[in-house]
Amino acid sequence: MKAPIAVLKGIVAQTTKAPPKPCILGIVTADMLAARQYPPSLWECGGVELRADGLNPDLVAGAVSDFDNEKGRRGFTGPVIFTLRLRRDGGAWPDDAAAERNAIWESLPPGTCDWVDLEVDAITQVDEVTLDTLRSSGVKVLLSHHAFTPEDSSLWETRLDTMRAFHPDGVKFAVTASTAQIPLLLEFARKVGAEFSDACVLGMGAEGSVTRLVSPLLGCALTYGFIGDGAVAPGQLPVKAMQDFFARAARADSGVPAADAPVAHWLEWAAARMEGP
Repeated sequence: MKAPIAVLKGIVAQTTKAPPKPCILGIVTADMLAARQYPPSLWECGGVELRADGLNPDLVAGAVSDFDNEKGRRGFTGPVIFTLRLRRDGGAWPDDAAAERNAIWESLPPGTCDWVDLEVDAITQVDEVTLDTLRSSGVKVLLSHHAFTPEDSSLWETRLDTMRAFHPDGVKFAVTASTAQIPLLLEFARKVGAEFSDACVLGMGAEGSVTRLVSPLLGCALTYGFIGDGAVAPGQLPVKAMQDFFARAARADSGVPAADAPVAHWLEWAAARMEGP
């Protein structure tokens, strides 16, 4: 299949503006979607990720439509990202059935989702017709890369180059970074955030938790938190703890570093404020 460059037309201009306000995406699990039951804290999030990969494919469209109705009833206006994550990337959708997701994406009720998350390593398995259908309905494309084992930081640049070739509306990197790689990952986040208005760069695992808080302040506004009984990815933080951190960071007396301050200063500052005051 040819690379669907022709249908991925949403080039995001580079920007030198101040970093956008952090947007915490509350994760709606497949169980929540199936039960049509959502924690009240979800509606206080900046946005939502619908993790539909664990649902029976025949039930996805109905669950998404019902969620949209509840969202409207609640007056929630944050962005909704629809995700069918492959198992190799931490999801529940069978890897050998990656191409079967096309039918699900095409079946999404119009107007219910603002974004679809597509793994960059599987982008050539997405039909051009499917992408055209999504684009024509106003859905944006978030190209993502996940690494659940450590990888050389040079691979982040390689994946970013690949993403650029498809001109996505936004990008996401969720990688396992060692303690020594955390500063490199945050420098990468600063670079990505300067290029893409909608971006996420974070480290998975306990070592990477701090990046879920600092990266949004360096320009990659999107970050993910859990709203249910526990994390759905390694190192994930509860939404409430993240909200409290960003509220402290926004205070006039927070001592927040300058946007262009060395990453080491940001890490020292964040470590002192992850638990308050």
